[in-house]
Amino acid sequence: MSVVCGEVQVDAEDRDAIINPRIIFEVLSKSTESYDRGKKFDLYRQLDSLQEYILVNQEEPQVERFVRQEDGSWVLHVFKGLTAVLDLQTITVGVLPLSEIYDNVTFGLEEGLAV
Repeated sequence: MSVVCGEVQVDAEDRDAIINPRIIFEVLSKSTESYDRGKKFDLYRQLDSLQEYILVNQEEPQVERFVRQEDGSWVLHVFKGLTAVLDLQTITVGVLPLSEIYDNVTFGLEEGLAV
């Protein structure tokens, strides 16, 4: 999921690709986690508009937020547990409790997997 402020701009060659997101949310899976953290994040960092990259873990209540700094570097903040609250810095939505992100998610007893 992406958050865009203003008019949505799409890639000229791929009309499904938004090129001006402010925030991108990725739900991690075992099969794509390495790509989401690596090559995909490398590609996303090339988007000047992108200010926050949010990774949502589906095996446990944990969200990682990468925030672009003025010098172009990225700082990681980790929010863990259902009582944690994710604060988005680039939009005025306020806070987003992890209990709402994981609403109606039941974590399995084996390996903490969401079911």
